[in-house]
Amino acid sequence: MTEILYKVGFGAQRTSHEVYVIGEEGDGWLASFQYKKQATEWIKDKDDLVIIPSVYPFSLSRALANTRAFLKQIKHQTKADDLLFCFSSNNNFRNNSTTFIKYKGNRENFIRPFHFDSIKNFLLSNYSYVYFKEYNLEADDLLAIYNTIYLKRHEGWKPVIVSQDKDLLQVPGIHLNMDTKNHEKYSKSGELFEIDVVEGNRSLYKQMLTGDIIDNIPGYKHLTGKNLKKSLVEKIDEFDDELDMYWWVCSCYEPYYLEEDIESIVYELGVCLYMKRDWNDTFRLPI
Repeated sequence: MTEILYKVGFGAQRTSHEVYVIGEEGDGWLASFQYKKQATEWIKDKDDLVIIPSVYPFSLSRALANTRAFLKQIKHQTKADDLLFCFSSNNNFRNNSTTFIKYKGNRENFIRPFHFDSIKNFLLSNYSYVYFKEYNLEADDLLAIYNTIYLKRHEGWKPVIVSQDKDLLQVPGIHLNMDTKNHEKYSKSGELFEIDVVEGNRSLYKQMLTGDIIDNIPGYKHLTGKNLKKSLVEKIDEFDDELDMYWWVCSCYEPYYLEEDIESIVYELGVCLYMKRDWNDTFRLPI
């Protein structure tokens, strides 16, 4: 649930996009906008202007108060007895698993919220958490693993995955809709919904076509140079068997690649997209 650090963190600061004359930044800004899109529109066709974002953080006490309120809301919505936070390792096994493009390479210049470390330290000091450096896993993998472990080993327990990441929609179990468009198909904001094995597989194979721009994982458009028709993705909803989903994805890439290359492409996409369900779990082609 590393994303709480971003959700609460960005909510505890204000960012403005200020326009300066290039070379005269010390003289102050000409205009200030809440959104970069507004600033970009304002300087259109003006080559002597530049946009520089500025962050104005709220107080740390306010950021931590927002964190407590957010967690209280989650416990109320899930009726949970306890919360378990999952944090990503600094390294990631997927970094060396792709030949298409660098995994999450589009995040190298991503700026964390001002209070990121303080909120994380607050969580580490006050709540249960898991973090395993030696496995080189993402927080999403840990969420999927622990969800699966609790379902298998603790009869009567009902773990709830709290995340707005669409990657976790491939994981069977109970989920909480955190008010994001990725979950609108399943429930309204603040409601619980359940994913079964079939629906989880559908989510995974759909992503093999759509890709994941957030994680820099290519999809149909990047790999073929053609726009992805919505009907190609929706066709997967007609299949219950994972093998049929696999063959459909292969058929979509078939006009553009040799047969032996398609299997490698789908496998590599699977490795990048699949959430582990156990420590030594890995994606396997269903053939």
